[in-house]
Amino acid sequence: MSTRFTARRSRASAYCSRAAGCGATQCLTCGAHRSLTPAEALNHVDELDGALAAYERAVELEPRNTRALYGLGIVLDRLNRPDDATQMYRRSREAAGR
Repeated sequence: MSTRFTARRSRASAYCSRAAGCGATQCLTCGAHRSLTPAEALNHVDELDGALAAYERAVELEPRNTRALYGLGIVLDRLNRPDDATQMYRRSREAAGR
């Protein structure tokens, strides 16, 4: 694992534990806080490349996961890719049956 990835993961884990108020240092890796995904935490600390990769992997594993599709749209918007973001928002709505 690269040093840069490890640093990003550490920042995201710290954010996740602060958000949950538990003081856990590895909550992203143990999955104790399912309300905040690693992709969401990476997005929140502006690690957009890491968030993009995590959301893409989530969508690959669960193509109809509305939360992952919508989150991917948000990251794509933040990366100034509005056409791709719009496509993900549409897929999210379709997956939700709207």
